[in-house]
Amino acid sequence: MIDDKPSDKFIEALKEMEFALSQSRPYNIELPRGQGKTSAAEMAVLYLLATGKRKFCVIISNNHGAASNILKDIWRPISEKETDFAHDFPEVCLPF
Repeated sequence: MIDDKPSDKFIEALKEMEFALSQSRPYNIELPRGQGKTSAAEMAVLYLLATGKRKFCVIISNNHGAASNILKDIWRPISEKETDFAHDFPEVCLPF
């Protein structure tokens, strides 16, 4: 049986991230490799844009390829009509 429940450390990191980003403070995620840091950052950007808490977000990555992948992952739910995000937040999605 696979345990898909996030670790307590990850839950605490998400709470810290939400607080920091809602206060316009920089936030650095420090978790072991493969624990979902990039996915959490991508979701945080979508959350902040969708709720109107931020109009612009900056994500810094360690190289061009990783930054490009992050931008594509954020762009996809905003630009594709049939995503859950587009159904939940049509006002922030692009009308293609």
